[in-house]
Amino acid sequence: MTAKQADHLRGWIEAQGGRIREQIRQGGSSGARVLAITSGKGGVGKTTLAVNLALDLVLKGERVILLDADLGLANVNILLGIEPRHTLWDVVEGSRGLADIVEPGPYGLKLVPGASGLAALARLDPPTLDALVSGFRELDRACDWLIADTGAGIAPGVLAFSLAADAVLVVTQPEPTALTDAYGLIKALWAEGYTGAVQLVVNRVRNERQGLEVAGRLKELARRALGVEVTPVGVVRDDPAVHHALMRQAAFIDHQPPGPAAQDIHRLGDQLLGRARPAGGGGIRGFMARMFDRYRALAAEDVPSSGEGG
Repeated sequence: MTAKQADHLRGWIEAQGGRIREQIRQGGSSGARVLAITSGKGGVGKTTLAVNLALDLVLKGERVILLDADLGLANVNILLGIEPRHTLWDVVEGSRGLADIVEPGPYGLKLVPGASGLAALARLDPPTLDALVSGFRELDRACDWLIADTGAGIAPGVLAFSLAADAVLVVTQPEPTALTDAYGLIKALWAEGYTGAVQLVVNRVRNERQGLEVAGRLKELARRALGVEVTPVGVVRDDPAVHHALMRQAAFIDHQPPGPAAQDIHRLGDQLLGRARPAGGGGIRGFMARMFDRYRALAAEDVPSSGEGG
């Protein structure tokens, strides 16, 4: 095969991939995939992972909306170096529509900025709630993925977003306290009847072997004690480039050449793209409807919190 033929073939494959992706968008009725990224405790790198994973999916040709769903410490915009004009609070108050608050991010990523202290969600009257949920219908048409970066712990706001999602990605670290809190979060989801996919990423590991060993222990504990199947989907190695990127308010996947963490995020993105789409998720609108229902119920039960922030 000549170089010219190879270029032609590569272009044809890319065109076919785009055509097939567009057919899925036009014909699929289930809407966007909704992934909640959460953790049992703060400080494990959850938000940094969420931002870089979202950008990796965008660079792979996916349309992604990143929702800052941390009701205690909304800070995704800080990591992206974005000063939002409006936040989700403006939508709840009714002063702005959902489309008005979406901020453009790097490479075409879209950000829905969060706001701290959204306990008012539990007190919305039915017409306001219906209008807010309906506003997410337009987002379904604009993306393939909604990634919700939740708070940490088992507060009502954290559990509500996780329980409503198509899949949950639990982020932890090798330290005993982080693993204990990750297990506590998984147990809380199980106690609330969550039946979706629980996926696990072990962050800041020395090497892949350490990450796989840690993930295997947590997976076995959840299976034996709860009967819950946890699926390890990746590890992210400790990497100085992550700290340097944080200081610059930039993505570490942009570091050239790609460091260990960027390589691991790239593999994690491939893993997620290769997983089957959940059936009957209802897209973003269905997710938000379930989330509000869950949040109201959990707030009424006064579920205890084990911390906020990520």
